Amino acid sequence: PEYYGYEPPCPDAEDIAPCVCTYDSVSNVMDLDCSTVRNEEQLKLTFKTDFPFKNFNQFYLQNNYNIKVLEAGVFNGICFEIISINFNKLEVIELQALDSCYETATEMRLYGNKITSFPFDELSQFSKLRDFDIRHNSLSLIPADAFHGLTALEGLYINLNNADIVGKFQDLPNLTTVIFTENFLVRGIHLDSNNITTIPGQFIKTGSS
Repeated sequence: PEYYGYEPPCPDAEDIAPCVCTYDSVSNVMDLDCSTVRNEEQLKLTFKTDFPFKNFNQFYLQNNYNIKVLEAGVFNGICFEIISINFNKLEVIELQALDSCYETATEMRLYGNKITSFPFDELSQFSKLRDFDIRHNSLSLIPADAFHGLTALEGLYINLNNADIVGKFQDLPNLTTVIFTENFLVRGIHLDSNNITTIPGQFIKTGSS
């Protein structure tokens, strides 16, 4: 997006506090950091502010122990290319919590939280998603067609969840990296119709009885 005519293109700092908007004039992008919000209501109120522009580069929520649920529609139409929600106490991402990013998100970095519930059913609507990283969470199940339709997906990181993985990773034409160590495989793994060229020696490690 072009921000010409606005200096700076961010919302008023007082209106979005404690979130912080930064603008890089060289790369012409904006980021929004909401790492210090106190609760879900404060996060929602931030996005009800008047934003001069709705297209951002990156959203940050990091090292926050207050937000447990990312609620449906929380971004209120604000779009992000990179979603970085890491090292929080976040447990639930509701259906349509990230719906404003369906056509913009290229990376989802959701690692190091306490996520037990994620709306895998809507993941296919993120048409530009290249990297999906939900490792080191508390998912109990990663369903069969969780990644179906993610034709732009290149990297998939679901390790360190202790989750049951049904195991369909097929028809992902750009997929080059899959990491799902320290989970439980409950069926065979399908990896056909991808661009994966190398499978490491410890890709599958069976436990001893």
